[in-house]
Amino acid sequence: MLADIIRFELRYQLKSPVFISVFAIFFLLTFGAITIDQIQIGSTSAVNINSPHAIIQTILVWTLFGMFIPTAFLVSGILRDSSFNTQELFYTTPVRERDYLIGRFIGGAFASVLAFASVPLAIMLGAIMPWLDPDLIGPFVLGHYAYGMFVFGVPNLMIAGMLMFSVANLTRSNMLTYVALVSLLIVYFVATEALQNPQYRNLMALADPFGFSTYAEATRYYTAGERNTLVPPLEGQLLANRLIWLGVAAALFAFNVVIFRFRKAGLKLFGRRGAAATSPSGEIEHIVLPRTAPSFSRGAILTLFGSRVWFEIKGVVFNVAFWVLLALGIFNTLGALVFTVSAYGTPNYPVTRIMVDLIVGAFSLVPLIVIIFYSSEVIWRERGLRFNEVIDATPAPSWVFVFSKYIAMLCVLAGLFLVVTLTTMLVQLMRGYADVEVGQYIQRLVIDIGLPLALIAVLAIFFQVLMNNRWLGMLAVLIVFIGSLVLDSIGFEHNLYDFGGRPGAPHSDMNGFGHFLAISAWFYLYWGAISVILLILSYLLWNRGTLTPIMTRLRRLGGSFGPATAIVGLLSVATAVSVGGWIYYNTVIVNDYVPGPAAERRAAAFERGWGERLLDLPQPKITDVSVDVDIYPETRRYEARGHYTLENKTDAPISRVWLSYNEAAIIDRHEVDNASLAEFDADSGIYGFDFETAMQPGERRDLRFAVRVENPGFRNTNNVSSVNHNGSFFNNYEAMPSIGVSQTAFLQDPQARRRQGLEPIQRAYALEDESRWREHYLRNDSDFVSFRTIVSTSHDQIAVAPGYLEREWDEGDRRYFEYVMDAPILNFYSWLSARYAVAERDWNG
Repeated sequence: MLADIIRFELRYQLKSPVFISVFAIFFLLTFGAITIDQIQIGSTSAVNINSPHAIIQTILVWTLFGMFIPTAFLVSGILRDSSFNTQELFYTTPVRERDYLIGRFIGGAFASVLAFASVPLAIMLGAIMPWLDPDLIGPFVLGHYAYGMFVFGVPNLMIAGMLMFSVANLTRSNMLTYVALVSLLIVYFVATEALQNPQYRNLMALADPFGFSTYAEATRYYTAGERNTLVPPLEGQLLANRLIWLGVAAALFAFNVVIFRFRKAGLKLFGRRGAAATSPSGEIEHIVLPRTAPSFSRGAILTLFGSRVWFEIKGVVFNVAFWVLLALGIFNTLGALVFTVSAYGTPNYPVTRIMVDLIVGAFSLVPLIVIIFYSSEVIWRERGLRFNEVIDATPAPSWVFVFSKYIAMLCVLAGLFLVVTLTTMLVQLMRGYADVEVGQYIQRLVIDIGLPLALIAVLAIFFQVLMNNRWLGMLAVLIVFIGSLVLDSIGFEHNLYDFGGRPGAPHSDMNGFGHFLAISAWFYLYWGAISVILLILSYLLWNRGTLTPIMTRLRRLGGSFGPATAIVGLLSVATAVSVGGWIYYNTVIVNDYVPGPAAERRAAAFERGWGERLLDLPQPKITDVSVDVDIYPETRRYEARGHYTLENKTDAPISRVWLSYNEAAIIDRHEVDNASLAEFDADSGIYGFDFETAMQPGERRDLRFAVRVENPGFRNTNNVSSVNHNGSFFNNYEAMPSIGVSQTAFLQDPQARRRQGLEPIQRAYALEDESRWREHYLRNDSDFVSFRTIVSTSHDQIAVAPGYLEREWDEGDRRYFEYVMDAPILNFYSWLSARYAVAERDWNG
């Protein structure tokens, strides 16, 4: 009988759409990570993509992301009969409880291992693809794959699966199993972050259930060559860790075998059923109910919607899972606040900005996990309780169910954020900081976390409605999340197609959100309109009664639009198209949109075209610098007019001087004494001036220039400009000309250089190479320079630059400052402007 149950369970799982989808998705994601150069999990430019280190790291990462694989296949073995309402039939067969449990577990465990085998299989096949860089491919060693799979992959699946299997057996609840899975992830992340200091390494090597810390400790001092060829010996801490946690899993399995029963005592939620109303004499009393007529008016529907929202909120708040999640939110936040409120060992003053940064950094993953799992719970709750057909038979329109469940999910998120915020404020007060900025908490948590998660919640509901399967719905959201990371790394970086994507709105104590808030608002409006469209589709595709195949519902979609739905849908489409067009205009037309791979090709073309030609070409050096700078914080731009003194410090005449500019510079004017422009490449920022008479050794010439930097519109990324409304900070590298070219402009990553067919870059010159002895480490076009600057800014700001303040004056609505250095400095200097507060103190008179 046991063998029959195992065969049945394995056959059932292998034929399920969940198994097929999981296998295909994990295979494709891993295959992409192996075959796409820009994506690296365990490999680096010095470690092969099929090295034992890369194989093990990839398997470790996917066991953490794929923790739901054993959860799905093992938990379904315990809960399937009750969810399908077939337990009464199955439990009356002569199947022993022990055989039932063990058979279901073994079948689910085999299905989990087979699904996860897609990962090493994808690595094997990916490593032989002909387009890969052959320098990153090592020899095929089957033992490396077997080691990674059976030392880390399979044990991790069984450890996580056994924990979830135990929760499902004890509670017979899908929701509590999800909560346990979320709890495990949160506790693991918090513990890993809290115990990352060196003194805890040995503890974490033993206590880490998934072996990340254990493997890191075992290979901590491996060289790149050893990572390419060796697996750590299965001994010491590594062996102890695997035995400890496999022992825990075995003990849990034995515990489940002992306690499992077909019948699970339930809680008595109601009193006696079926008692008729009786009169005092004991006779049955007939109660006459008043006649009622159903009302389908707009007011009645809104009342129904309000009742349904309150019902869904109560379903959340009165669920033990909600309170468990709140407790986990507090635990996770306290872990971040207690262990990470310091910089390099020095405690930070707990200002609100830092505390909110900690919440955003440490807490952002927790709500995402909550959304993925809670979306399945609110959508499938009625079906799980087998009450869906009663609910679906009511005259309530489908939008009532969709939107009320969405609001319930938002309430879960709001509850988490409220608890986290109050906890953080309490920590501030306990540490003696009383200036708690409530407005900043609300503003930043809504903008940085709340709105993005509200968008993802819409996507999660849409996938749950579309997929007809809670596990596939959760997997789809996870794929979107991981897929966005993959697409970014291969050059598909635009936020117009990265769901919920936005440039970000950094916040500072000086500048607040500055101009960044308006930029984020455009992207939120765009994705908000798309989210409304998804909610409408969720409503129109909503299942009423028994589950209907998705293709059937899609065929009926065209006739499902009513007047109100059509109007809202058309307005949403119009908003998405118009706002998307405005975003495209700003990010692609007004500003350059250069994805990572294109930027890499551009840098390689610059090196081949100009780098090899100009790198070691003898050029004059800058000896004296005078620059006038006008900063305009309100429009985030500045203008600079400068004068360089150039000196030929070589032993030979120079007939041409080359100027190079950063791509941010807009050149209004540049001229060199007794020279004319002979050759230039504006796209590369290279300009060559020929002297009428060659510049002799020791001779000096003047270079004068006028440049400006502007920030029109907004970009897809990198909107953090050097000039802000309050708190501008830029240096001479951004727009001022340099002489010749520098090796720092070349591609630095060895793998990127191989991709572009470039020779390895020379990292350092030989100590015996005397020709390099007089080159400065910052830049080779100057040594030390004299420096003077006059800088102007808005009337309410103070400008700061290197040197001593010689004078300060006002002209119109502008404020001017002149700074002069009394000794030569490095040819690297900055200008700052902000609404500073000024503190003065006398020292020695």
